[in-house]
Amino acid sequence: MNFIPGFGSAWGIFAGWSTGITISGIWSMSPDMSGANTLDIFYASPYGFLELIAYSIEMSRGAFLVFSLLKHHPIRTILRWTIFEIIIAIALLAIGSVIEITMI
Repeated sequence: MNFIPGFGSAWGIFAGWSTGITISGIWSMSPDMSGANTLDIFYASPYGFLELIAYSIEMSRGAFLVFSLLKHHPIRTILRWTIFEIIIAIALLAIGSVIEITMI
């Protein structure tokens, strides 16, 4: 969904903002976590880190597609790299889901 030109980047920004609000709420309710870094939640779990990488790839490709289409670059090379990055993102999310299921 983040690969959709324009919409994917906007959705990613919204998802990042809402995640930040959630983490801020957790931090405000848990004084023991006041010294921790906010990204420690993603780094503490391997699947969270893999999701962060996959979503970053998706958002950057979605933004790149917008700029490439505006500049009228050849669509064949754009689609080739987009499909390659979709496969990478799917693989990362699949690996993350297997790790998450195994940990549960």
